[in-house]
Amino acid sequence: MPLYNGDHTNDYEQRRREDQGREAIVCDFLDNKVYPKMGIHPKRNTEKDTQLKGIDITFKLGGEEYLCDEKSAVRNGTKRLNTFCLELSHRPRGFYHNVDGWFFKEDNLTNSYMLVWVDGLRNDQWRSSESITSAQVLLVRKKAILEWLEGQGISEERLRKLTSAMLEQGLDKYYLKLANPYTEEDGKVVDSIKMVQLEYLSENPVNLLLPRSVYMQIADRNRFIIQQ
Repeated sequence: MPLYNGDHTNDYEQRRREDQGREAIVCDFLDNKVYPKMGIHPKRNTEKDTQLKGIDITFKLGGEEYLCDEKSAVRNGTKRLNTFCLELSHRPRGFYHNVDGWFFKEDNLTNSYMLVWVDGLRNDQWRSSESITSAQVLLVRKKAILEWLEGQGISEERLRKLTSAMLEQGLDKYYLKLANPYTEEDGKVVDSIKMVQLEYLSENPVNLLLPRSVYMQIADRNRFIIQQ
């Protein structure tokens, strides 16, 4: 369950250790606080090969089988995150070039994502699942994401070409105009989405940032969790 937190540190091992601790807390939070309320009874995969193919949990819902990758977004300081990154490309450790990220990786078996935004932490500290005071959890099918992008005039082929161009030209961001802009609940008009290349990270990822509101539109399940 990779975590997205907007962190700019380049200390890979430090970030890895912090992420592993937070992953365990989020997993416990999902298993004990969220899934029972969502009516989901997942089987958690522990085999490394299966996890590397993007499957953290499997379950059936509405007659469909979900091969699901759990992904979490955590606050960076006091800033609330309102996007979620789709990794289009990254550079593995020991590589000198980028390869497909988890959203494009051909041998991934993932057909859905459990997206978790951790919006509140008790005393801003990661101690246990009880530390999470507020969160939003969305179950989103990969197919639904691709269909939404296609409806906005953004194909996988176009994203791949833009990813290659950003890497070749060293571009740190690129804005994609939406064919069908929409208005969020607060009145903000969303008419573009952003691709970013994070060269300050050793993995040098190229990510596509989609607003949380997009995932809310296309989600199969949407749950807000508040803990006193």
